[in-house]
Amino acid sequence: FRRVLFRSLGGAAQAQTVTNAQGYYEFTGLKAGLYTLAEVLQNGWQQTDAPGNVNVTSGTNSQNNDFGNFQLGKISGYKFDDTNGDGIWNGNEDGLSGWTINLGGAAQAQTVTDVDGYYEFTGLKAGLYTLAEVLQNGWQQTLAPGNVQVTSGTDSKENNFGNFQLG
Repeated sequence: FRRVLFRSLGGAAQAQTVTNAQGYYEFTGLKAGLYTLAEVLQNGWQQTDAPGNVNVTSGTNSQNNDFGNFQLGKISGYKFDDTNGDGIWNGNEDGLSGWTINLGGAAQAQTVTDVDGYYEFTGLKAGLYTLAEVLQNGWQQTLAPGNVQVTSGTDSKENNFGNFQLG
């Protein structure tokens, strides 16, 4: 549920309501005047559209004062030591820490894998993203994730990189 607030421009009238399960909200019994609608944005969401000001006159039934929101996305995965070089993360292969992973496309970012080889990019807007690792000397890549399309609420997991250490 999203909370929607309104306040009167130049007046004392203020009210708030919470949207129902379908996202619908309404304010009734308003006096004539110019009102501003605003929402309380929830964590992990970005506003894409807002209705702005609404002028209420006698008998006004103002509709389609809609808010648009996009739930920010996430891309994550692991970097692992592909000891047999088969491009598959087997249960006995360890994650690799300290490797740099680059995010390209709709946004540019960089992160480093943690002690388990895990990495993530959060707060992503809609778009097509590419993932690339910074290859270290003495290693050969055996597995790389493809492009990732982020839409509202995307939580793309298992975008894994595998590498075989050359002998």
